[in-house]
Amino acid sequence: MAFSFRQGVEYAIKDFQERGMVVEHLSFDTYNNTDTLKQVQDKLAGIQPNIILGPVYSSRVMQFKGNEWASRVVSPLSKNEALTSTGAWISIVHEEEMINAIKADYEYAVQLEKVDSIKANIPKLLIVGLNQGKSRSKGLKLRENIASTEVVLIENDGSWAANEALTTLDTAVKYKLVITENDPAFVLDVIRNLRGGNANYHWLATEYQIFDNGLVNNVFAREEVTVYTSSYIDYQSLITRTFVQGFRDMFGREPDRWAIEGYDNAYFHLQRLLDGTQEYRGIKKGFNYPSSGKQNEYVERRSFKNLRWELVP
Repeated sequence: MAFSFRQGVEYAIKDFQERGMVVEHLSFDTYNNTDTLKQVQDKLAGIQPNIILGPVYSSRVMQFKGNEWASRVVSPLSKNEALTSTGAWISIVHEEEMINAIKADYEYAVQLEKVDSIKANIPKLLIVGLNQGKSRSKGLKLRENIASTEVVLIENDGSWAANEALTTLDTAVKYKLVITENDPAFVLDVIRNLRGGNANYHWLATEYQIFDNGLVNNVFAREEVTVYTSSYIDYQSLITRTFVQGFRDMFGREPDRWAIEGYDNAYFHLQRLLDGTQEYRGIKKGFNYPSSGKQNEYVERRSFKNLRWELVP
């Protein structure tokens, strides 16, 4: 993984060098070892790097906390929320940002319907999840400041028996479905029960439920679904095909997802340093760093059409 990430970084640097820009880089392998990273840190004063891409492991990134170099570190792959306290740039978009986007879109849809004053057309927020842990917390966040009459809440214990109520939902209502549990078996149980009835629903999902979760595309072909995501590779796009061919030419191998992560992270942060770029969409990942912090907040919407996740304008 780390080797592929490094090659992606090197390919991004090559892109900048071919445009006549001077980009010098050094690579260090910490072997995910505390003492080895300490040795690297001791060398940084003599190198004076503008940016430090990595380490890949979150435990090693944490070693920069309180260090003079922390503000130049990019944490590229970890979802560990503790990293936000280090002062490093966080590339992963936390699910909370996607939940915030879903909530904002639902509230906007309700306001549009209320302009016509036809209450029968106002979509209800259908929240299905567990009554514990992160699932419950997401449900509470979604319901915040929303009238109880506009929300249908179905919370489960370990038996998931409450999902059976999905087969008897009011067919005259248009539901905005949010599943707050990411377990693919639970997600499939919710969809199975909904298909057992005749409810009219639009599924608003996060990338943690859709991508790299074991669910195959034919699950989504039967659904009206929008995914809120920061990460998606469109293999049919020209930018992706160009990247793949160039990577093959440079390294004699196929780029995997980690090589693409390395490329996206390096390319964005080099642009940030060179011209102050704050928002960028790479091959796989998007980046958006508001001026107030270093947490990536990039979220885009995609709908499943023609066996692809097409970008929603």
